Amino acid sequence: MAKKEEEDKTPYITKHKKLYTHATKLFDTATHTHQAAYKGAVDKHLIGEDGEVDFEKLDDLKVQREFIDTMTDTYISKAQQHFKISKDKKLDDLEKDMLMQAYAGVTKGMIKRYVNAHGKNFKYAIFNQMTKQLNERLHEQLYASAAAHLEDEHIPDIVKHVGLEAKLDAGKINVQEATHLLETFQREGGITDNDLRQAVPNYQSKKPKPKEKKAA
Repeated sequence: MAKKEEEDKTPYITKHKKLYTHATKLFDTATHTHQAAYKGAVDKHLIGEDGEVDFEKLDDLKVQREFIDTMTDTYISKAQQHFKISKDKKLDDLEKDMLMQAYAGVTKGMIKRYVNAHGKNFKYAIFNQMTKQLNERLHEQLYASAAAHLEDEHIPDIVKHVGLEAKLDAGKINVQEATHLLETFQREGGITDNDLRQAVPNYQSKKPKPKEKKAA
């Protein structure tokens, strides 16, 4: 089947591929922005005249406030650019938080809690813990949105599209499991037996088990 004919017959799979690709770019951009926000704040507030990073400064409440503001400004600037919101537009604190949340899954309050709680120990390892939690939630939200249009009636075509028609009974999996298979296929270009078992915990092969030979 020609690619154009396949897309015409399964537009929901084509739509998912486009949305999945966009979600991946958004997620990667948010991850990069986390790094940029943190590095920008460290460079601006924690590097001394000798060029060395001094995290002891983060035990100073004034430095903490400045550090938090700098991180926040980076997120807001990137979000305004992404959503095409003029930097001249005045935003209140709630609007800024909503913008940051929509763009990178973070708010100023979240950053403040971590910086205030850890002070001089808010080094990369702790920052990484924070962003790991944020990224897990953002990852789930983005890919759930990319697959929100898929329905139970699409499962047989999804199973066929990912090349598992001979292995998997489409009538025995749900749309969430089919979506996981489709996401893996989009990401990896194929599905291994291990991928299949992870996506479909109750997976059973369509092939009948060989009959045991009776003892003579």
